[in-house]
Amino acid sequence: MKKINYNELFKEPMLILLFSLLVLSIVFIRPIPVMGEDGLYTIQTNLKKGLDLEGGVKALIQPTLEGDDILEKCRAILSSRINAYGLKEMTVRIIDIEGTGYIQLEIADATEEDLRDIISKQGKFEAKIKKPVRIINNTGQLKLDGKAYNVSFIDMTKVIADGQEMIVTQNNLTENQTYVEGEDELSWPLYSSNTILIDGVTLEVCNISNDEIIFYTIAYRGEDVISTSKDAMGSQISGSKDHWTYSFSITTKKQSAETFAKITKDIGNTITETGNNYLNSKIDLFLDDEPVSSLYISTSLRGRKEATTTTISGPGNSKEDALSRMKTMQAILDSGALPSPIEIVSSSNISPTLGKQFLHKSVLAILLAIFAVSIIIYLRYKKASIIIPVIFTSVSELVLIFGFAAMIKWTIDLAAIAGIMAVIGSGIDAQIVLTDESTKKEKLSMKIKMKNAFFIIMTAAATTIAAMFPLLTIAGGVIRGFAITTIAGVVIGVLITRPVYSKILEYIRD
Repeated sequence: MKKINYNELFKEPMLILLFSLLVLSIVFIRPIPVMGEDGLYTIQTNLKKGLDLEGGVKALIQPTLEGDDILEKCRAILSSRINAYGLKEMTVRIIDIEGTGYIQLEIADATEEDLRDIISKQGKFEAKIKKPVRIINNTGQLKLDGKAYNVSFIDMTKVIADGQEMIVTQNNLTENQTYVEGEDELSWPLYSSNTILIDGVTLEVCNISNDEIIFYTIAYRGEDVISTSKDAMGSQISGSKDHWTYSFSITTKKQSAETFAKITKDIGNTITETGNNYLNSKIDLFLDDEPVSSLYISTSLRGRKEATTTTISGPGNSKEDALSRMKTMQAILDSGALPSPIEIVSSSNISPTLGKQFLHKSVLAILLAIFAVSIIIYLRYKKASIIIPVIFTSVSELVLIFGFAAMIKWTIDLAAIAGIMAVIGSGIDAQIVLTDESTKKEKLSMKIKMKNAFFIIMTAAATTIAAMFPLLTIAGGVIRGFAITTIAGVVIGVLITRPVYSKILEYIRD
């Protein structure tokens, strides 16, 4: 055995590259020891773990309206909504079951309750302001943007506003749907009607009596919201005990700000019990035709066409409930309304217990396999100096694969673990090829021997990648994850770890 010149070995560009990539991978993986509830420490990483390892929820949903366009729009909006909510480890795809289209959702680290909060609502959002009109001798005047429009009261079922007919019907409210005029509690409209358009403002009847008609004017809808604020300056949770409130600011389109100005220009003032000065009418927020909040309007906003920023707030039963409601509202406003109501056909929580056990046992199995193969290589070649490079390059390959997954935020699931195990196995096989080639008695230089060995290794790698491409292009779900992980691992091996092992062999072999 010749003496190893470590100074020259560690100056090799491939080793320098490997050490640099190992440091970068550890930075991306970011392993941090964390004490659990049982008092034991576990390693928390930046790796994105899939549904089968992290646990989560799986659901099958179906739009009530049919059509491929409806399915695709629902899929895109749900994906955007879940992302906006902050549950990014997900799969949202269209599947066909016996000729019927469904959307399958898989969300890691979530519950059925989270899922239903996000997707059970169609997402039709409207902000409405009440405009009362006094009726004298069956007539009155509605004021918008400083202009007066004639209103005629025909009977309890018909109203004429600016020459447009509105058919009024009484809403049958349940015990949970109350209407208390003048109170702060949330309320459903006691009456409803068809909508009409006056000077660009959409109106409908909210309540009606012999001496007063209350119109609802729509200040803005969900599609008018450009963005929602999620930082500490623009959103917050406040309260104590059982009284919690969320609030966050939104930015709306200029056109909706102009509509808001027209509606509020002629609204008078009121002074609350706390002494604050607000407009007489509040702005009521509706989600899927259900009231979610009723907010005071500052007098400083009256008639302001440039007021494109406003604040949305609502109650919560606890701090966690208020945060969940705020995130749900933000997600709906960011993603928009679904083109069709949807039905949750089935849903289930998935426990991460077995997945975590499989992850730990898989990593342990990989390390034990590396150690076992190293022993076999030692028994075969009777060279103790070979074992350390085998273990070092194999473990390095494992770290680089995890580092690459963390960098591109690729989800590690059971399929990815299977792919990693396959790659490590092929890497050890390549090390045996390199070691065996280096022991041949032929009168060839070590570089020529390594070159011959790499012809075999590159051919095997190309074959593996070629076999994975059909799975990558035509398959989906877990099979596609297996293919991507295998290809990435093979590329890392043939470009980095296996050349490093061959370079080390040049230094340690006679």
